[in-house]
Amino acid sequence: MRVWRISPFLIASAGRRNLISGGVILGIISLAGLISFFWTPADPTIMNISNRMQPPSMAAWLGTDHFGRDILSQIMAATPVTLSVALVGVMIGMIGGIPLGLMAALIHKPFFDHVLTRGGDVLFAFPAIIMAMLLTAGFGAGISIAMLAIGLFNIPVFLRITRAAAMQQRHMTYIHSARLAGKSMPRIACEHILPNIAPVIILQASIQFSLAILAEAGLSYLGLGAQPPTPSWGRMLADSQTMIGLAPHMAIIPGLTIMLTVIGVNLIGEGLRQRLDPYRSRQANYVEMDIS
Repeated sequence: MRVWRISPFLIASAGRRNLISGGVILGIISLAGLISFFWTPADPTIMNISNRMQPPSMAAWLGTDHFGRDILSQIMAATPVTLSVALVGVMIGMIGGIPLGLMAALIHKPFFDHVLTRGGDVLFAFPAIIMAMLLTAGFGAGISIAMLAIGLFNIPVFLRITRAAAMQQRHMTYIHSARLAGKSMPRIACEHILPNIAPVIILQASIQFSLAILAEAGLSYLGLGAQPPTPSWGRMLADSQTMIGLAPHMAIIPGLTIMLTVIGVNLIGEGLRQRLDPYRSRQANYVEMDIS
């Protein structure tokens, strides 16, 4: 077995490249969304049937849809909607899941731990789309329902990851020292455990953010997210499915936008993993390259 040494500098450089690449992609898309609050090439809600399904040109850089609306303007106007729904959904999951995960790990009562974890499993059994359908039946479709559905789906994810990480820290020497110093468990959780497991939570948050973007697009595609006339990447795809043979740019452009956004978030997450993951930085100096 041959073992080759990999320089930690190369690992750090790879992480930095991923962070920069993902940051550039996500930064450009986010900047376009911010600009849409003040300016778009055309009003994304104005219909012009005489100019429908035009291919990309100087007049409409990304073409027009089946109602004659400017696709670039719709993409720009839909960016804040998608990113805000995904961000709020992840934040709901973190606010609900992290405290529950800490409680499950630090309260030494098996029944309490069992109730929290099994309750999280029940919630996790309902994907965001199913959750949105249930909520829509009672409250109607909309952006807030999409946020809530994605957030509820993320709660058990952060509950699990926080519980697992906190249980690894629970028996560490510094925890015993803090308890001997008279600190309460809530204070120990906030001052000691949470900062030590923060890298794991940050990595998971980046993964869930990319999944939340896809979930928002899927909900909008099914009509459970942003409602007309609010632009949405998912609904742009839904509107284009019957026109793809006549105007393929109607489907290609929002599809590429979703793909690039998810790639950008995943690159940031991979860069963070390479820089923050203590196990990778500690163990990746030696990699098995060949067996002979």
